[in-house]
Parts: sequence; C-alpha cells; structure tokens
Amino acid sequence: MKTLSKLALLSALALSAAACTVIDPSSSSHSSSSGGDSKSASLMSREQRIARFTENNLDHLKRDISVGQGEYLSSLASLMQIETAQRPAFFAFVQGNFTRLFPSAQTRAADMLAALDREMRADPRFAERVALN
Repeated sequence: MKTLSKLALLSALALSAAACTVIDPSSSSHSSSSGGDSKSASLMSREQRIARFTENNLDHLKRDISVGQGEYLSSLASLMQIETAQRPAFFAFVQGNFTRLFPSAQTRAADMLAALDREMRADPRFAERVALN
C-alpha cells in the first residue's frame, strides 16, 4: 500500500510537469499554478514542491490543520515524506501548534512553512526528520 501511494504521487508529479502544475496527490481535484516558472515539477526540489503546494492550497491547509485532519493536510504530510505510522502524531502536532503556524489571518505560506520548520526542529519526535531543511 505504501509503495502504491508513492507510485501515485510520482505519477501525479510526472503528469504535472508539462504545465508546471501542482496536483493534490490525495484527491482527484487539482490546484495549479503556472506563474511563468519554467521549471517542471519533476525538476523541482522537494522543498520547492512543498512550498508550491502550500502556496496554492493555504486556505485548505489552514482549515485542515485547525481540525487536525483532512486531505490537504494528508497531502502535505505525503510531500514532506512523513511516514504513514507517524502521521497521526504529525496531525496532532500541527493542530496543537496552529496559533504558532498561523499567528494572524494574513499569515503567508512561506511564513507558515518557516514556523512549521522551527516547531518541528524543537520537537524531539520530528527534530531528526525535519522535511523542510
């Protein structure tokens, strides 16, 4: 099952390469951005894919993080390569840190990711596995 999920994610990223589109790997809905960036998704680093996904889906992520579950939060965990067994702890972790991740209504995606990186580094469960380094 884990291998199938990885294959689905890789297929989604490969399909998105031609149009520089980021695909939510956990659903059939698509969120795209073609802001003139000529890099294909397959050439983007993991951090760039995470940043692009977060920028395109910040409102959905904010909602999912506030309740500690949801397809966008699951997709973020997948992009961050959080192991399936560790996802419930990750979901509870981000929900518990919601006010640090979103200190104001104007919090931008880059600010949220910086706060997530900082909070993960401070937590022994995630410090060694920070996906945003």
